Amino acid sequence: MKAVNDVEGFVELTKQLVAIPSVNGTPGEVDVAEFVVTWLKKLPYFRRFPHRVWTQEIPGDPLGRKNVFAWVKGQTPATVLLHGHLDTVGIEDYGPLQELAFQSDALKKEIERFSGADDRVKEQAASGNWLFGRGALDMKGGVAVHMKLVEFWSNRPEEPPGSILFMANPVEENQHSGIMAALSELLRLREQENLQFMCAVNADYVTAGYEGDSARYLYTGATGKLLLNVLIRGRETHVGEAFGGLDPVFVMAECLRELNYNPELCDRVGLETGQPPVALYARDLKPAYNVQTAGGAWLYFNWFVLNSTPEAVLAQVKRKVEAARDRALALRNGYMDQYTEFAEVKGQMPRYEREDMPVLTFSEWLEGLEDGVRARVDDVLRNTRYSVEVDQREATRDLVERCLAAAGQTSPLILLYYSSPFCPRNRLQEERPDHRRVLKAVEAAAGAVAARYGEVLKIRPFFPYLSDSSYLNMVDEPRAVHMFTANFPGWGTTYSVPLDEIRKLSIPAINLGVYGFDAHKWTERLYIPYSFGVLPKLIQRVVEMLWENRQWEEEN
Repeated sequence: MKAVNDVEGFVELTKQLVAIPSVNGTPGEVDVAEFVVTWLKKLPYFRRFPHRVWTQEIPGDPLGRKNVFAWVKGQTPATVLLHGHLDTVGIEDYGPLQELAFQSDALKKEIERFSGADDRVKEQAASGNWLFGRGALDMKGGVAVHMKLVEFWSNRPEEPPGSILFMANPVEENQHSGIMAALSELLRLREQENLQFMCAVNADYVTAGYEGDSARYLYTGATGKLLLNVLIRGRETHVGEAFGGLDPVFVMAECLRELNYNPELCDRVGLETGQPPVALYARDLKPAYNVQTAGGAWLYFNWFVLNSTPEAVLAQVKRKVEAARDRALALRNGYMDQYTEFAEVKGQMPRYEREDMPVLTFSEWLEGLEDGVRARVDDVLRNTRYSVEVDQREATRDLVERCLAAAGQTSPLILLYYSSPFCPRNRLQEERPDHRRVLKAVEAAAGAVAARYGEVLKIRPFFPYLSDSSYLNMVDEPRAVHMFTANFPGWGTTYSVPLDEIRKLSIPAINLGVYGFDAHKWTERLYIPYSFGVLPKLIQRVVEMLWENRQWEEEN
């Protein structure tokens, strides 16, 4: 079959997508979806079959954001899903170049002479091989690749051997609500149109693994993400009687030291190592200035998982937080004893108590409540609701505080729990025939493309960043998921993930992405020769090998 070959077309379409500001949480997410729909409907195939391009609104979304679908029907039900996201992060990091953030050509020219750019970036801008602009790399270039592949297959004089389903989603950069809403539509298509999903291909960006790395990485799984919360309840006191209370910020500092960046906590599978936990938030819970110490402190961590279950992560964190608690209390008590000695020299006899501070998971705390108290707390969990404007992490923390109040909890403690978002981990598993088929197609296609174009292509099991691919397949067993939801206050009311739909859908998911540098930075840029000259042929070969294998299986 003829190979897709339209570098200029890929570049131009990416520029058009970049030119539509679609920062996460803005009306631009709707604008860019409408552009994609209009572009698709202009293709001859979809002028003949207009019903094969459609949108699905995200339920309850205040901006009216929507998923976009396009279906090129093939000779068999064998279907490959090409998907990506249309939202981007903000442009504040562009500083004086903000006005050019969505103008690829003008931004490139300005960067060539901009004093704030380093020499390598300037050289790349001048070379003509790099496409700049917010979203060019993450991931409008990848969406453009998929759109042009849809055009390529739809222009065939005969139906392709299998089907292509294109999907573009909003809200990837934070809550992943676009892909989660799409699951019901994918299940509908499988049931009503008899689509048999062989594989899902995401084109989210890939980059070098280290300085001087020339490889392009192909990923056959998705890293999972947990948001691990540590809520610390201390005891307030006036600053004039510092040791009359227990400062939760003091304990929080030790928790940060124990958990943040700690390589011992990196998840590992074979030679693969995930990123360490990183604090995304840490502060006291005082609403305003006064001369009272804080009553509480709160911090949460991004926690990447490759192989660990949520239960195992909690057990690991509990041990570390207990060590941090012990160290903090030992320091406090030592300081308190020193201060008491100073006071006694002056003839004062202060009486300060040594404090205890148990460390509990949320489910452990619930299980320790008496029946009547538990009933009050369960009522809070069942009936508390929050508006969509409230940050979901704040909502979960507030719900925990309400539970503590309902239980009459006033003594110091540390609670460990999860909040949103939750990204399930997944990977292709060789023991499964449907997964093995995809792995073999990727390996064969990568070998052929590498030999033909002189690229170094390396296959790795886990895409190292957060991805919508997490929601198309999952490997956690039901018991592990139950332990997770039991430690997620408000699961099913303040937040949920359609886990049953993910299990039912179970599409082998891979990432064959555009290549570049500095996603989420003002120097974000996409490398054109690989992203638009090689990658489309790689995806084409993987898809067509899967189709051919399916045909062979049906005939034999």
